[in-house]
Amino acid sequence: GYSIIDLVGRFIGTTDFKTIIAYCNNLLGGVVSYNTNNSFSHQYSRNKKKLEELGDEIGINNIPVYNNRIINLSSFSDKEIIKYAQDRGISQETLNTFCKQITLYNKKSNQTYNAIGFPTNTKNHFEIRNTCLKLIGNTTGEKITKDITYYHNNKQSVCVFEGFFDMLSFIEMMKYKGLNINQYNYLVLNSTSLKNKALEALNFSQTIYLCLDNDEAGSLATRYFTETFGKQKVKDLRYKYSNFGDLNDFWKYCYRKIEMIKNNRLINKLITDCDLEFDFQRTNEDAASTIKKKK
Repeated sequence: GYSIIDLVGRFIGTTDFKTIIAYCNNLLGGVVSYNTNNSFSHQYSRNKKKLEELGDEIGINNIPVYNNRIINLSSFSDKEIIKYAQDRGISQETLNTFCKQITLYNKKSNQTYNAIGFPTNTKNHFEIRNTCLKLIGNTTGEKITKDITYYHNNKQSVCVFEGFFDMLSFIEMMKYKGLNINQYNYLVLNSTSLKNKALEALNFSQTIYLCLDNDEAGSLATRYFTETFGKQKVKDLRYKYSNFGDLNDFWKYCYRKIEMIKNNRLINKLITDCDLEFDFQRTNEDAASTIKKKK
């Protein structure tokens, strides 16, 4: 298998590390970072064989795949893709509501691959995920543009997420609590580097609920939105899942417990332990304080 540096270098035809970093930053808007060992953290080492099958021009950490083309969009039927989503706490019903099953054709290997396609605001563009892919693509074969995704339900409040699995997790929580999933607008950044693109949509919102990741990028984006719109308008909800990397990690934890004790009388205790019900009226000052367990 290859490192990410090797793959990108092979794609642009160079072994110079600084040139590779400059290329990635130019492509992704300056969001590529690296450590002193010249290495990236990534999710692909678990399946190097499939990565090699995709060829040199594979997408790594949102680098577009120029050698792949989306050839089909459909509802979900691929059992492996459905299981991949279910392992992250996302139902087939929710997948079919917000996503498409896409089929990618790779010219180099002459093979097709199924994945989850999450539409962005750029027409015919999708965020693409399966067990070994994390990239963007389109159906036209034209230049690929990374963009936000905005669902406008004509509401005064908007929930903001970094990735689409976080938004789908929030939808699952709402459905589990029997709440109307259309009572908020939803905005997925698809990358914190795209936060400027979100400003126009957020400007018309009365309240902004941030459900970003519990990492440095999430903190910087939270501070950016808070400084831009003010504490009265922006509510940071990360305190609800502060012990988890992101909202999807939190929901996976809750979902697994729900599955374990389904139809069990302990279900009410589960709701307390997982704190599934978001209290959207808390202030930022409340969010910074320690949450007291419900009794």
